[in-house]
Amino acid sequence: ANNQHASYVSAERFASERSFLTGLDLTNTSQKGDFPASMFPSIVVLRLGHNEYSGDLDIQPLQSLTQLDISHNQFKFDVIKFTSLPLLTNIKARKNLLFGSLTLYALPSLQSADFGSNHLTAPDFVSLGALFAKSRLQSLNISDNTRIPTFTSLNTPTTGLDRSALSAPSIHFNDTVTCYQLTFFNQAGRTFSYDETLFNY
Repeated sequence: ANNQHASYVSAERFASERSFLTGLDLTNTSQKGDFPASMFPSIVVLRLGHNEYSGDLDIQPLQSLTQLDISHNQFKFDVIKFTSLPLLTNIKARKNLLFGSLTLYALPSLQSADFGSNHLTAPDFVSLGALFAKSRLQSLNISDNTRIPTFTSLNTPTTGLDRSALSAPSIHFNDTVTCYQLTFFNQAGRTFSYDETLFNY
């Protein structure tokens, strides 16, 4: 990580070593273009944050992934692709060009996900609420997705959301509220971050 001169090792020279590699951290290494996922079939933890990767991400070879960080890149693909990675526990995908409607039902092990600052459309909030209640999901951030429509009023049966007295402006992102208790779950310690302006308080 943080190596501005990093480059990929020779596929011919390191073929056997590469097939057993389970962790790869290329954070902030000035990587560009496509990520060669097929080179790393056994990868479990993959960190590609703060680079210039672009285009699609070949998910198919990454079936063993439990942790994925692609934040601060220019990846552009439908987030439905993540549902083909059932072992994922953590996703960091902030600041990309991801699109589509968030569907996390096929990720029963997911504990935290950050999809802030992308181009997602409105998810089914009620179904997301069920994930908080029935799965391991503890933290979800969808703030600053400009294609999620503004609600004219807070309609709990429709959105499943209600801001509790413990909710407060995010310490990390301006104009974002972190919800500490939502109507669709009552377990302490779970968080859901969204844009304050979406609900017109």
